[in-house]
Amino acid sequence: NSPQLSISGSYVKVNIDDDNGSGKYSGGGVIYSSQNENAGVDSIVPAFHFAAPINKELTTGISITAPFALQTEYNPNWVGRYQAVDSKITTTNINPMLSYKLTDQLSIAGGLEAQYAQARLTNMVDIGALLFSSPGAADRLGKAKGDDWGYGFNLGVKYKFNNQLEAGIGYRSKIKHKITGEVEVNGAVAASKFKTPFVTPEIATFGLAYKLTPKVDLLYDLAWTRWSRINTIDIIAQNSNLSTSTKFGWRDSFRNSFGFNYQTTKELQIRTGIAFEKGASGQYRNPRIPEANKTLVSAGVGYKFNQNLSGDLTYMHQFYEKTKNNLAGSDSAAPSVASLQTDYKVRVDVLAIGLVYSF
Repeated sequence: NSPQLSISGSYVKVNIDDDNGSGKYSGGGVIYSSQNENAGVDSIVPAFHFAAPINKELTTGISITAPFALQTEYNPNWVGRYQAVDSKITTTNINPMLSYKLTDQLSIAGGLEAQYAQARLTNMVDIGALLFSSPGAADRLGKAKGDDWGYGFNLGVKYKFNNQLEAGIGYRSKIKHKITGEVEVNGAVAASKFKTPFVTPEIATFGLAYKLTPKVDLLYDLAWTRWSRINTIDIIAQNSNLSTSTKFGWRDSFRNSFGFNYQTTKELQIRTGIAFEKGASGQYRNPRIPEANKTLVSAGVGYKFNQNLSGDLTYMHQFYEKTKNNLAGSDSAAPSVASLQTDYKVRVDVLAIGLVYSF
């Protein structure tokens, strides 16, 4: 074995169409709005991995990844503007690891995680309703922006039954954050420091790899994510008038993945796969993250240029189930709004490229 360096980047194209949107103020008046075209925000997600053997049994490494990157952006005059305009929650993980080969069949691994989280949440605040009893007469943009470091760990075990069958299990711990920053309402001369407790969920995985023939591999992966960690997002401000609580009520979910690898030549491998993931959203589906059941289909190639350098190219499309949200004012950070009903159509395309260099 020799040290390996892996660098990759994924271009994520997101399209979120919200149709048939309607809402009413708490007094019963209709919320008039402009059309919103696409609330999705495209992004580039990088990843870095390095591993080096210390001896025949022990290997050390480090990974830098962005496991959670959630972002939407609506027209500031859309019908759900009191629930959400811009939303951005991102995390960056620094993960040093060690793996140890106990026997020819059994290996274990573990690592620590240092996670940097950033959040930016905006929505319109109905100053007219709050101060003048005239809903919609004086909307102002409310903005909360903050960040925090949190810490956790991950563990893994891999067992090789024979030359054909391998299995592995993995666990990534929850990471607690207390995001701190400033919340303000533009044009209303109101600002305050705030804190937001936020927990990224535990993830447990189980995987199987079966070599059907010398050229064909069959793969299966089961992942459980404890999305129920995300129940509400509470902005707790020193000025209590700027405090808000948004209900998410997410549920734990499973993802089942099936893969197929075909080694066409010594240099070229073709890959394809399909996955089914249960949506975490329940009755409180929120426009900040209009999440739903989805099917993921992917295809890609791997090519070995020489003894040291190989590359991968993968395309994935995510098919989302059409969904609706139906929020009452008490479900969101917009108590002046009696309701918000919207139909959602979501499409996501991912193009990823990676290079691996062995020293």
